[in-house]
Amino acid sequence: MIIKIQLNKFIRGFIFYSSFSILSLFYSCNSDFLELKPSHLQIEKDALNSVESLQTALNGCYSLLGSEYYYGRNLFLIADLYADNALLSINNTGRYSTVNNQTVLPTDEIVTELWYICYELIHNTNNILAAVDSIKASEKEINQIKGEAKVLRALAYFDLIKVFAHPYKTEASSGVSGANGNGGHAGVPLVLSTSKTDTLYKRESTETILNFVINELRASESLLTHEYIEPNRFSKNSTRALLYKVYHYTGNYTNLYNEMRFFIREKLYTLVAHENYLDSWQQEYTNESVFSIAVTKSDYNGTNSLGYLFLKSGYNEVVPSTDLAELFGEDSDIRKQLFVTGSEIKKYPGRKGVVGLDNIPVLRYSDLILMNAEMYCKLTIDKRIADNYYDSARYYLDLIRFRANPKAIPSFETGEKLLSKIQTERRKELLFEGDRFYNLKLNMFSFSKSDCHSGNCEFNFPDKRAALPIPQNELNVNKLIEQNFEY
Repeated sequence: MIIKIQLNKFIRGFIFYSSFSILSLFYSCNSDFLELKPSHLQIEKDALNSVESLQTALNGCYSLLGSEYYYGRNLFLIADLYADNALLSINNTGRYSTVNNQTVLPTDEIVTELWYICYELIHNTNNILAAVDSIKASEKEINQIKGEAKVLRALAYFDLIKVFAHPYKTEASSGVSGANGNGGHAGVPLVLSTSKTDTLYKRESTETILNFVINELRASESLLTHEYIEPNRFSKNSTRALLYKVYHYTGNYTNLYNEMRFFIREKLYTLVAHENYLDSWQQEYTNESVFSIAVTKSDYNGTNSLGYLFLKSGYNEVVPSTDLAELFGEDSDIRKQLFVTGSEIKKYPGRKGVVGLDNIPVLRYSDLILMNAEMYCKLTIDKRIADNYYDSARYYLDLIRFRANPKAIPSFETGEKLLSKIQTERRKELLFEGDRFYNLKLNMFSFSKSDCHSGNCEFNFPDKRAALPIPQNELNVNKLIEQNFEY
């Protein structure tokens, strides 16, 4: 299995304005921007010859995250529409029908564009890392740039694995080649070089890629000089949080126990209060924003944004599934006001009345709290720690439950019932935030789409659909590559 990194026809570019500040670089498809040669899916290394140019290039990498083909729409769309949180409305134009029906093809734009934008980000960070040691700057400046570039590269690889690889715990009995219950099956190419753009790259195992991600994040934490900066850039704290997210995805609850519980106890972040929860979705950041992608009026996705996709004042093509009403029941959970079953998703209302002008949440403190609850519960169930930590699991679970509904009855469950309750709360809290399908994958939880009419309504792991297909464009340029199982 060998893969060749190629550009598709939608080549993006960057332009550098030396008189602008670090925040002056914006990602764009606009023809006014510098088009890179088809053989170079990357920022030119030779242009990176100063702290200012490196900072500007780094800002361009952050901007890539907000593309509609990445966090700005499609990565989140796969998580909720491919799973059981959302469905297409009568207003849909059919452009996401294969996602809704779980019949994604290798030729579909949603996989092609996501694949290429992740590798564009990887190439750009590779060039930043190759150039940074040769510039004149303080050790602190160099380390900060290195640290941020490494985190961004690690994030891209993590996202590629979530979409294009089978669940980490996939067993050999699944029929997936290389599967061994510990990430032995095919992941994605690991590209670290900035030269030889025609080099062929094989798909490394999922375990290899995720180990690389973990090591990169650990290295980044030691390099980053800022404990905390604005949530739209990676700091030591947000890098640690991303590391915990990767541990969670691999089911490494022991590492979570050894590290994350202390992070939570430091109270570096706090939950938004019940009375401020709804309004918080119209703010740029809140006190529980760990890492968010900054979106401004000058670079937001407009009609290609999540808000436009969800709201009635936009296209309203994707709506909540009908089983969400049953999920929340009749209680007075404030989160019910963020959607209307079968009608509208209101989680991205737009700032100052501008549809689509929403910062994109990548890591929230709520997510960490729920991971902490799950960690304590899982370790107690599996008897991997000496003490009974159900009380701790219930405590962290109820922090989220009581914030949503102050009149909720305190949790009392133990064992698998408590674990199921934590998973249900995760679904409620992180609705339409790009979590659902990837969380189902990591736990290998079967599910069904209650509004499904495609004949693919039941999803039982192992299932070929757990990994989306490698783009056909990649297969075309390298006949040695193997497609994902049964595509």
